[in-house]
Amino acid sequence: MASYSDTNEITTPSRRRMRRRHVIIFWSTAIASAILIGGIIYLIYFSSIIKVKQFSIQGNRVAGSEDLQQLLIKKLDTRGWFRRAFGSSNILYWVGAGEVRDSGIPAASAIVVHVNILSRAVSVEIKEREFVGIWCAKTCVGFDSDGIAYFLAPDVEGSLLLKVLDENENELTLGNPVFPDATALKNIFLSIAIIKEDGIPIDKVIIRDMTLREWELQSTKGTVFKFSLDFVPEKLKSVLNNLKERTKPEDLSYVDLRVQNRVYFK
Repeated sequence: MASYSDTNEITTPSRRRMRRRHVIIFWSTAIASAILIGGIIYLIYFSSIIKVKQFSIQGNRVAGSEDLQQLLIKKLDTRGWFRRAFGSSNILYWVGAGEVRDSGIPAASAIVVHVNILSRAVSVEIKEREFVGIWCAKTCVGFDSDGIAYFLAPDVEGSLLLKVLDENENELTLGNPVFPDATALKNIFLSIAIIKEDGIPIDKVIIRDMTLREWELQSTKGTVFKFSLDFVPEKLKSVLNNLKERTKPEDLSYVDLRVQNRVYFK
């Protein structure tokens, strides 16, 4: 009678059936996976089922529709290879795009992408910048509440529009801030807002040389309010109310607020 020292070489009918079962399962899984992957590839790249059926733009007064679409695609392409892999004609390309800032369109503060997968529709909403005033340095531009220049403007006079004269002659570029110092720009806008809220009509604003760290606001009554670029005067509203109680604003030639917690007037 033959004997075997290595039991692994003994192949019983049950082991042969198990081995055949494993082979069948392996190839069945491989074929099913290949079919699934092929189906996904076909669905994404060749089928019209998930292709964009409708593309619309709402509130667009700032750029041509084709230009806007191309700029938006260029911006979204930078968000990852997976988005580029789908291609802009695929509805999945637009899913999750959300709000896009810095679109390259100066007059647009943001572009919001809305996607309806079931109807395969992409709707683009343009949020335009809101005009605040005219900023003049080497050139004049219109700017919004964030201090972003977004259109070339004529030099204007009068109190109907807020006008800022920048003696630093900074280069004004559309789509960029009108002033290089973000903190100073914020201080200017906050102070102007308080002055307006107090009912003081503004004739113009002058930004002095940056080395002086000063700016002025001139009222239509002739009073000059002097400020520092480095801060908003503490309790400015209360200071203005106290001045009204002491004298008429039109009787003042200047109000100096360049030193924190100090007010000088004449």
